[in-house]
Amino acid sequence: MGQRCPLVCKHRYLVKRGVDTNVLLRWLVADSLVGDDAPAQKRAAERFFGEAPRPIVINHIVLAETIWVLQNRAGRKKAVAGDVVNALLKSADVEIDQHEIVEAALANFLGSSGDFADHLIGELNAEFGCIDTVTFDKAAAKSSRFTLLTES
Repeated sequence: MGQRCPLVCKHRYLVKRGVDTNVLLRWLVADSLVGDDAPAQKRAAERFFGEAPRPIVINHIVLAETIWVLQNRAGRKKAVAGDVVNALLKSADVEIDQHEIVEAALANFLGSSGDFADHLIGELNAEFGCIDTVTFDKAAAKSSRFTLLTES
């Protein structure tokens, strides 16, 4: 088990626990997606989400990886992946840093081409004061947060 804050954590709570992508996915999806060990791990993930102190922290990387797996491994449509992010953002049991940035990334993801991770990168860079994010990804470059970097 990880370290506990001595008195009060930086973010208001005495104890916080974060989850890795594999734990979140086993809690969210059917056993068949994640392999032979999935039934036991799914039960463990459900137990964790049922008993862990609140809020449970889901960081940006875990969120982006989860959406990628839902779309690319589980074959879920963009709208379903968006529903997952919306549900997590609205949950009182979950803490996702920089809600507004994740919401903006989600809106861009649902409204244009590119992966959720691309739009999250664009929004985070804008928060850092970047005028744009250069990319070779033609799909991401369709977003106003990106500029396509060309060879010439």
